[in-house]
Formats: sequence, structure tokens, C-alpha cells
Amino acid sequence: GPVRFAPTLWETFVYVGSDDGHLYCLEHDTGAVVWKHLIGPEDRQVIGNGHMISLWPVRIGVLVDKGVVYAGAGLFPLRGVYLCALDGKSGKPVWKEVAKGSVQGYMLIQGKRLIVPTGRTGPFAVDMVTGKSEKKGMGLHYPAGTYLVSANKRLLFQKGRTRRLIGIEKSRYEFPAEFFLYQNG
Repeated sequence: GPVRFAPTLWETFVYVGSDDGHLYCLEHDTGAVVWKHLIGPEDRQVIGNGHMISLWPVRIGVLVDKGVVYAGAGLFPLRGVYLCALDGKSGKPVWKEVAKGSVQGYMLIQGKRLIVPTGRTGPFAVDMVTGKSEKKGMGLHYPAGTYLVSANKRLLFQKGRTRRLIGIEKSRYEFPAEFFLYQNG
């Protein structure tokens, strides 16, 4: 299926998620498949944008940290959305959890948390070791986007399809959050 996000490189491996619902680990030099992992619960296909895709497509950038690969699949929370952590070399699962919402965009690491973008709503955070969602959330009940940046103890993300950049102070991740806006033009 189509690949929607840039591949991720680590050591001699290339990781990429596909609309077919699989996370692929490829050998950097040859492109040979080292392993592939179905993230959703089953290999079920539907028509999406005129193509056959998984009911749980991988529409999130793959992230690698200390040999652990993080990825997610699924667009529709009512059908189930999943996050997983896999061993980067073997593909062996470390954990797999049902996500709070759609997973779309590029994840980032902040401390021991994985910050997960959702496309149209605010990002959420999960514990990197267990995959469990934070109970209180991040207080980001705000239209957001697929791009996240962590800088200067702030989490920045785009607001929907606008040219606004939303920021939140690191110390204020618990609800209620205080936002600041940047707008270009």
C-alpha cells in the first residue's frame, strides 16, 4: 500500500509504515524485508481514496529510540486504533495498546513520554515503557495537526489547516492547559 510518511533510519535498518497496515523493517543497503509487523488486530481491507487499504493503515511516522521502534495504526477510534513498541532488530513486540484517538503525524519523545499527534485534535501522551496513556491527558482539547516540535520546554503543534502554531509550557501539560498562539500573517 501507499507510504504516507518519511522512512526512519536506525543503524543498518529502514523503517516504514504502509496503508496496508504493516510496519516494515528493511535492510538499508539492499531494501530486503528483514521483518514486517501487522499493527492492527487483523488483515482487513477497505477502499480508501480509490485503493485497497487496511482498516488500520499506518498513518504515523515511525520513531526509533534506543533500539525500540514505535508506531501506530488506525484512523477510526470506533474501529480501534493501536500503538505499539517493537524490538528494532527482531520485530518482537515490546507492548501493544489501544490508543486514545486517531494516530496521524510524526511522534516525538519528551522525557519518558511519547507524544502522539492525532491529526485534527490535540496530541496525547503515553508512557514509553508500558504504552499506557496518561490518565489526565495533556489538556489539549484543541484543534491540532500532524506536526509536533518540542523546544525550550514547550510543546508546539500546528492548529488544523491554519497557519497558526499552538504552544504549551512543559510545566502545564496537566489540564487545564494554558496556550499561547503564534500566527504568521
